[in-house]
Amino acid sequence: MIWTLHKRAAKAAFMSTAAALMGRHADRVRQQRLLGQIDRVISRLKQAHSLHPAWLKQQYGTLDGYLKCHLSADDWQYVLQIRQAELPNERPVPGRFRADNIPAPAPNLVSQ
Repeated sequence: MIWTLHKRAAKAAFMSTAAALMGRHADRVRQQRLLGQIDRVISRLKQAHSLHPAWLKQQYGTLDGYLKCHLSADDWQYVLQIRQAELPNERPVPGRFRADNIPAPAPNLVSQ
């Protein structure tokens, strides 16, 4: 419990210092850091999917299940808040990785 509080305080101090140094709002710095973390998690997911697609789907079900397991609880809650927020400048990015475009595993063509 104390270690968790210490980590949260250190993270908050880091975010506010980074925001002050870059002249940005702390929330924007947190969002950029989280996006970087999600990109790393997704790249690991893509690599794992190419090696073991059936196991991955059985283990986690969806991309949300994978992110929930591999992000901290605070970051996962922040992802949910971002999803629910209305972002006026948001527009779809073509080709961006989404949970519904995980390719299905190839059918087994070898007859037994």
